Amino acid sequence: MKIRTKVAMLTLPIVAACGGGGGDGPCMQATSAGWVACTPAPKASTVIPEGIWGGGTSTGLAVSTLVLENGQYFIVPTSTSGVGLVEGVMTASGGNFSDSAAVAYPSSDVPVAATTSGSFTAKKSLSGTVAAAQSLSSPFPQGTTSVTFNGDYNSLYDSPATLSEAQGTWTGQTEASSVPVSLTVAADGTFTGANGTCTFSGSVAPRSTGKHVLDGKVTFNSSSCLLGSGSSLNFEAVVSGNQLVAAGVTSQRDHAFVVLATKG
Repeated sequence: MKIRTKVAMLTLPIVAACGGGGGDGPCMQATSAGWVACTPAPKASTVIPEGIWGGGTSTGLAVSTLVLENGQYFIVPTSTSGVGLVEGVMTASGGNFSDSAAVAYPSSDVPVAATTSGSFTAKKSLSGTVAAAQSLSSPFPQGTTSVTFNGDYNSLYDSPATLSEAQGTWTGQTEASSVPVSLTVAADGTFTGANGTCTFSGSVAPRSTGKHVLDGKVTFNSSSCLLGSGSSLNFEAVVSGNQLVAAGVTSQRDHAFVVLATKG
């Protein structure tokens, strides 16, 4: 009996399929080649289309899209008639993304409930649809409730943003005014700007992820500003050559701040 017990104890580890865990070391499994690390079961892809994307819409608008590592995204459609925004937080699985609680901001800055869905190939291309709960307006075609968009990945996203590329004077469009906007960014990332009689100030800094994104905060200094004097909101900005795209929404998502500008 003692001999048989000893043999059974020696053969036990060989027939075990996987062991370890609970502080006993890594999981190991027996193969014809000996003991190797256990192979985990494949998991469904939950990768989101993180990055900077440039493309267009089914209605002929140019579109800049930014998807952050946390799933928050900003779709900025532009035309000669204005700048818009679609903002939300997406989830993804198996190359498809969706957001059932998106918000679209036409140039009137009146928010409209929307949904976003689509598909993508990581770091290559994406396409999707924004479906609004009610009719949109400029820069979206008047009365439309659904717009498709696409984008190609911009590898610029994989390089860190710097303050030096943002430094200078910029002029362009905002989402809620036909009056041109101008802003000047100093070497330390602080900036001042004006949109008609509305003046504002704030600062930007490279995002801690090391991606090509600037985190910013803007404070409005005039009562003529849409949000009133003293109000603030956070935004994200991307500088690509001589073009700057900045977008953010209030914590209540009732107003947006969008700027598309070129360095003068």
